Amino acid sequence: MEVLLGVIAVAVSWHVGLAFLERHLSRSRRGPSLLRLLLLAEVEVLRALREELKRCRSLDDDEVKMKLSRVEQRLEELGEDGS
Repeated sequence: MEVLLGVIAVAVSWHVGLAFLERHLSRSRRGPSLLRLLLLAEVEVLRALREELKRCRSLDDDEVKMKLSRVEQRLEELGEDGS
């Protein structure tokens, strides 16, 4: 679980850092919207969760399979193919 929280922190930090870099480099000084940043962070978190759940899948637990299904469904709703 600690590894997962670390992955989440890195994903959020990465996208916030990119936003500040884009804002700094942009001539119009406009960075990506907060909504876009949150969407990118959510996608990264969901991808990390999916990978962790796939590792746990070897436990053959119905709860893990159900959570994995919900994560994949949310990624589809966001239009992400997971690649």
